[in-house]
Amino acid sequence: MFVCLGLGWSADADSLARQTAAMKFDSGRAYEDLRRQVSFGPRPAGSAPLAQCREYILAQLKAA
Repeated sequence: MFVCLGLGWSADADSLARQTAAMKFDSGRAYEDLRRQVSFGPRPAGSAPLAQCREYILAQLKAA
């Protein structure tokens, strides 16, 4: 039983290591995303710039 648990935890650790490697933070990409969001200007509730920014973020999430 303990061997099975150990193998399960080992497999989870390997999976976590692969996920972590795939999720490395890209500061350049983050800065470009920030620049793009700021380019929409002020985004008060219900405004067109807010809707445009929302669509940009959704498109980026879908592309990831």
